[in-house]
Amino acid sequence: MAMSVNGQDILNRGLSNLQDLEVVSLTQTELTSLNTALGTASNTVGLPSLEMANLQIRIGSSLSSGDVLLGGVFGPYNSEMTLSFNAVHPLVIGLNDALSSVVAVQGQKEIALPVRMDGTGAISLTVTDLQTQASVEPVSFVVENVSNTLVPSNDWIETAATFDFAGIGVSDALTHAEQSSWDVELNLFGPSQQTNIRCPVNALPITPVSISSCTTSGIPLIWFDDGESGSIGATSAGSFLEIQHRFKFPDSWDDEPSAVMAVNFLAPTGPMLPVSASFGLGNDQGVENDISLESWSVLSSNGIRSTPTHHYLRAGDFINIEVVLGFEGVDEGSPRTGQALVRFMVDGDGIRYDLFILRRRRAVPLQHSNRKNLN
Repeated sequence: MAMSVNGQDILNRGLSNLQDLEVVSLTQTELTSLNTALGTASNTVGLPSLEMANLQIRIGSSLSSGDVLLGGVFGPYNSEMTLSFNAVHPLVIGLNDALSSVVAVQGQKEIALPVRMDGTGAISLTVTDLQTQASVEPVSFVVENVSNTLVPSNDWIETAATFDFAGIGVSDALTHAEQSSWDVELNLFGPSQQTNIRCPVNALPITPVSISSCTTSGIPLIWFDDGESGSIGATSAGSFLEIQHRFKFPDSWDDEPSAVMAVNFLAPTGPMLPVSASFGLGNDQGVENDISLESWSVLSSNGIRSTPTHHYLRAGDFINIEVVLGFEGVDEGSPRTGQALVRFMVDGDGIRYDLFILRRRRAVPLQHSNRKNLN
């Protein structure tokens, strides 16, 4: 048996004849050699504070042939790791959002911080540093054209996030944010994917032409589609400031079980408390981008619609094939033009291909030349 790290053998040991299950344990000297090699290994993976290295184990014999089953490797270890989260990290955004809804008891707020582990074991967390500052008060967050699942549909997602600046002694919210070089930030994130757009308040309103004045990361949102424009704007009334976003959800965002949308301000001294909305969990997806064929039917030129029991066509008649498209498992939105190829087939042969979709229903005009069943 040989073990190597970075292609260099660090351990060679002869094994006795293998007749049955055998447990191979390393001696303290071998463990020391292994730990030294792992500590200087390159091409590590994992978190910066919990790096992992690849260890190769080879078992073989030059005297006999046969199959050897390696049942597993047990390598317990103790490790200390340090995690640091900045103001725009989803964990910090979630904690700030929870703070806004927790009632203080004797001047203190308590928030649960759950930890989910892939395997058995124990973990101890210690908060070593926490920085806070005065913040505007989040008031409300309204998201229109989305119920519980985000889909890449024809609909424009429109949000309105309202904040109150009275708590930091400001009576003219918009003027203060503009003159103090504040930014406004939209975060949308799921377990696997995320998007972020940050814009200076003094650059609002933002249009697709001026979107370059904003900083973006992650999957791009859609700000112009089918001749219509998205936007980012602001409306002020005294100490209250409302930020509006209008965009379409991208079709490159794959399915997610949950998603969170949050809006917050960034002052030169740090981030303010956000407003947020959650999507998915339970029986609903947070993001769904799989297109489904919900139904289709045939409408003749005299207005008669085909039924499963009367599925015949008159020769020479002009007909419309009506196809209803949606998203898998959800009842909201319809695919945008170009997202799906609608193919009409008769007896296995493709007759018509179409990329244009008008809302949920697509009508494909055809002339039928022979009387036959529709399948």
